Amino acid sequence: MNFLVFLLSLSSPSFAYHTEGLWIPRHETLVSNTWRVDFQNLNSIDKEQTPNAADHQASMGVSYGLYSGEIVTVEAGVDWKEPAVKQTVNALYFNFKVSTNFYAKRGWGVSIGTYDFGLSGGETDYNMIYLLVQNGWGSNWSTTLGGVVGNSRLLLNDEGGNDNKGLIAGVWRQMAKDFAAGAEIQTASVRYGYMFVGFKWEIKNETHLNIGYGHASSNIAKDWILARISLIL
Repeated sequence: MNFLVFLLSLSSPSFAYHTEGLWIPRHETLVSNTWRVDFQNLNSIDKEQTPNAADHQASMGVSYGLYSGEIVTVEAGVDWKEPAVKQTVNALYFNFKVSTNFYAKRGWGVSIGTYDFGLSGGETDYNMIYLLVQNGWGSNWSTTLGGVVGNSRLLLNDEGGNDNKGLIAGVWRQMAKDFAAGAEIQTASVRYGYMFVGFKWEIKNETHLNIGYGHASSNIAKDWILARISLIL
């Protein structure tokens, strides 16, 4: 089954290499032979219902542009996320994305990919698969449509029931050449069900900063403050 999702995304060349949003995937894909290194911190904000939820998550990611053709571009990457579950290898998560390569010319594009593909069955194999369509609106706004599905054994709701399918959506506006503000939302499970608001700042051509606040849709999950630095190499 296909699940459609609206995201809004920047069409500006300023963020051409920035292939992640605050919380959800983006259509933009690394060009071939290009590396991106991400350093991210999530710090929790306590809520009355969440005394035992995680307080902090840290991750480092490395992505690489595998192929850039006339029709499609391809990137793949790996993330190291802490705290790990039970054993060190469980900190590893893989991602992969294929995107059409005509967004700049036509003002829209399609991406399909996966993220949080873990190695430990029943523990870290969230195996999120998404489909999205991104559209540009004028010089400052853009939108995207798609959906997400993951491992039904791990993606549960507050009551412990299956919740492995959902929508992702976002809206972004470019406020200046090197600065954008936006909001994103994803449904599906306690783990991924968040609404984020924040901004992207291109500190210089190959260094990007994302700052955001994420409100959990679940009563048993904490809200997050997100900070991410991305370096293009």
